[in-house]
Amino acid sequence: MTFLGEDKDNPPAFMTDKLHEVFIRTLLEAKSCWTIFVISDILGVDWRFNQPGTATDDNWSQRLDRPLSEYHDDLVYGPKLCLLREEILKTQRVPE
Repeated sequence: MTFLGEDKDNPPAFMTDKLHEVFIRTLLEAKSCWTIFVISDILGVDWRFNQPGTATDDNWSQRLDRPLSEYHDDLVYGPKLCLLREEILKTQRVPE
């Protein structure tokens, strides 16, 4: 957690908006050639679409409650999507 500016011995108990911003920014600034997010990371929620190590009908069955385009106008999720877009452009992780 130190790379996010947090105390490694006392990590945060939950994801704050500020921590979420730093998380997104830090991952996009990494020197890796790929940065992959699941939608729950982008929106900063704890939704679970898959339970690793299991093979049940419930895996990958959860869906967003609306089209992703509608999240852009949401007062909570819209700013998070805008932040992601801004950071993608700033870090030049845009396909040429």
